[in-house]
Parts: sequence; structure tokens; C-alpha cells
Amino acid sequence: MLVRRRRFRSGQLADEQAKASKLTGPVIKVDPPGLDDTENLVQAFADAKAAGLGATVQLNEGTYYIDFILVKEFSGTFNGAGMGKTIIKPVAWPPLLWIYYMQITNLNS
Repeated sequence: MLVRRRRFRSGQLADEQAKASKLTGPVIKVDPPGLDDTENLVQAFADAKAAGLGATVQLNEGTYYIDFILVKEFSGTFNGAGMGKTIIKPVAWPPLLWIYYMQITNLNS
């Protein structure tokens, strides 16, 4: 395995860290309001994209029920409160596609 190490001149590491901190944008926090959190999450990503590079979408502790979400051109981070603290579940369970499949297979039986 090849490990590449980067060497820094005196003060260069501080410059690199300063550049990285400039990419840190605002934090958009999302709370789980209820039965369907899809719109809140879509709005949070829209706000983060509008804020520019380095924005963070932060899901607070709780269970989020979401439908399909497609996020394009987002340059930031997406975080939760931690394993077992932020839980994401589908809005419909079982998924509608699975119900459709079960109905078709039952018709053919």
C-alpha cells in the first residue's frame, strides 16, 4: 500500500487549515416535526445550496420520516446527531412498490 505524506514548510500548515476553515459555511438545523419530514429536509438542502460552499445540513436527534429526495449540486456536509440518535425511516412502510409487487403476484396465483 502506498502512503503519500505531504510536507509543509513553516507556516504552510496554518495556511492550509485557514483555507479549509473558509469552506465552512452556515449550519442549517432540521428538527423532526412529525409524520413526513421530506419538505423540511428538501428546504434545508435548498437553504444550504443557497448559502454556498461548505454549508452543513444538521439533523437533530429524533426520527425522520422521509420520501424520495434527490439533491443535486450540494457542496457541503450532511450530519446527524449520532448513531441511534438520528434515525431516518421511509414515510410509507412497506414501500408502495413492494405493495404493488405483492398485488401483482397475488393476482397471478
